Amino acid sequence: MNEWTPFIVSGLVAGSLLGLAAVGLVLSFRTSGLFNFAHGAVAAAAAYVFYELTEVRGMPWPPAALVVLGVFAPVMGLLLERMAAGLQGVRAVYRIVATVGLLLVVQGLAAVHYGPSTIPLEPFLPQGTVDIGGTFVSYEQMIGAGIALVGVLALLALFRWTKTGLRMRAVVDNPQLLSYEGDNPTAVRRGAWIISAVFASVTGLLLAPSLGLDTVVLALLVVQAFGAAAVGRFGSIGLTFAGGIVIGVGSACSGKVIGDQLPNSVFWASIPDVAPFIVLFVLLIVTPARKFFDVPSSNRTASGRAVTPRVHWEAVAALGVFALLVPTFVDTSLPVWTTAVTLVLVFLGLGLMVWTSGQISLAHAAFAAIGAAAMSHFLGNGLPWGIALLLAGLVAVPVATAVALPTLRLSGLYLALATFTFAVLLQQLVYPTEAMFGGGVRAVSRPDISLFGLDLTTDKGYYYLCVAVAAAAAGLVFGIQRARLGRLLQANAESPDAVAANGGDSTTIRTAVFCVAGFLGALGGALASGVTLQASSRGYGYTVGLTWVAVLALFGSRATVLRASAAAFSLAVMPTLIEMDPGWYTAIFGAAAITASLVADRQFDLTRGWGPGRVPSRLRHPGYLPSRPVRAARPPRPAAPDDDRRPVGAGVRS
Repeated sequence: MNEWTPFIVSGLVAGSLLGLAAVGLVLSFRTSGLFNFAHGAVAAAAAYVFYELTEVRGMPWPPAALVVLGVFAPVMGLLLERMAAGLQGVRAVYRIVATVGLLLVVQGLAAVHYGPSTIPLEPFLPQGTVDIGGTFVSYEQMIGAGIALVGVLALLALFRWTKTGLRMRAVVDNPQLLSYEGDNPTAVRRGAWIISAVFASVTGLLLAPSLGLDTVVLALLVVQAFGAAAVGRFGSIGLTFAGGIVIGVGSACSGKVIGDQLPNSVFWASIPDVAPFIVLFVLLIVTPARKFFDVPSSNRTASGRAVTPRVHWEAVAALGVFALLVPTFVDTSLPVWTTAVTLVLVFLGLGLMVWTSGQISLAHAAFAAIGAAAMSHFLGNGLPWGIALLLAGLVAVPVATAVALPTLRLSGLYLALATFTFAVLLQQLVYPTEAMFGGGVRAVSRPDISLFGLDLTTDKGYYYLCVAVAAAAAGLVFGIQRARLGRLLQANAESPDAVAANGGDSTTIRTAVFCVAGFLGALGGALASGVTLQASSRGYGYTVGLTWVAVLALFGSRATVLRASAAAFSLAVMPTLIEMDPGWYTAIFGAAAITASLVADRQFDLTRGWGPGRVPSRLRHPGYLPSRPVRAARPPRPAAPDDDRRPVGAGVRS
């Protein structure tokens, strides 16, 4: 048993911190309906503020921690509550994009101020050890686990024995009744968001000394809390914390087993690190949808009804002429423009899925990576370039089917979580294997032929080849939208039950759009590998998929070649035209994503939220009905019995 004790202890510590972060995530989600993808960014931001106060400004760590937890975290909680208020009634994709935008803002500003490298943070807790059953446990580990346990128990006690906790439960179950009692649901929600931000900040402070200051690493570690939240079905505080403990211990013990039995396996060695995501994916698939917390949202198109896409032929023609003339006014930067053209394919498929069919995919970077890796393999085996390109796109089709079929009953947030989890699992488990990139760089070639007098091995010839493929992809997407499949996709986004009642097969429709989007994404990745003549995992991380969805949302809610081209241009070309730190671009994209989400379909007043009547009540989260205490209306005054000539309602007032 002694050989297992160190793994169990380390698992308990890691699991307790995981559970603490997950509890804060669930609390804010249940009270506001906003699932915070930037929960890890809050933890990372708190760690950076603590570093600034202690190691840059020289403040002792106790008052620095007090400033972080007593000032910074509450301010972040209040800002997040205002964001949640502004996102009520918008489509699920905008709620996701807003929190992803916050993640990008934190990552960008941290890179601007502190640089992209990981910064070590000196331990601030006691570093001694104590012998427990033959295992030396550090004071830092015990303090971290104790803080997490005390925090969760205090929250449970708050719910069970205090009026504030009763209000928090009431704001989820019946906020209108709470308002009738004279309490303010908005104040209750603010308290929940503050607690959530404090829990995330505590997690960031406790993890940073061992991991270092890195927004990507810290965000990924806290994102693992999604798995613990799924154990609690995104609602139960106790089950969520217990889920974090179980996942932490299971991950640590599985690491020992795999290290003993399969010490040289790249695939299996990554299993302990992704165990929370495996748990999340499995629970999303096997748990009945009715068991998850339901978030009201709008699935309507931008106009509120199914629409046939209009084609502004003059704009499309201008875009085509511009694309043909690009090589005449750029020289050494032509590969950057070629990369933008390959991204057009990605955004065409992603737009078809998100805007036309109403499904949210955060895994498109994974499909692009599959295309790039497959292209390198096929060319390495001697296949002709054209056949290799076609097969590289088709390889993604069965993968997209394998993702779509288990997630057919999911929609909105939970479908986004499932696709996000798939992207993380593919990156952590499969990217390093020989099936894809093998942990290195694979060579890719261009077609060694001339077409219409253009040598396709040159930058200019390859650019025109990519433009031709993108034009064909645009025609495919437009044809789908105009055909019966496009109308079925729009109808299925509006009401899957109505489609089924009229004989439509929702399973086939949703799987088909997954396959088309995956095919286009893989084609984009395969073509992009030819720009640099190499394929690697760089540029296809799980955060890239989040960024693509955020950028897509900046250019309207229709799947058109114009909007896809604008998104690709802003992401690939614009940073090369303006001299600016890359971190600023990341932060600007994030801020723009937040703004686009808040102003989607209506006007937002930051001081008061949405004005009365601007958001249909059926689209609001229950926690935002109403936003202020409401007094019950007086009963109507009965009309005088002897005056039959008074018009109906003339004597009624409230």
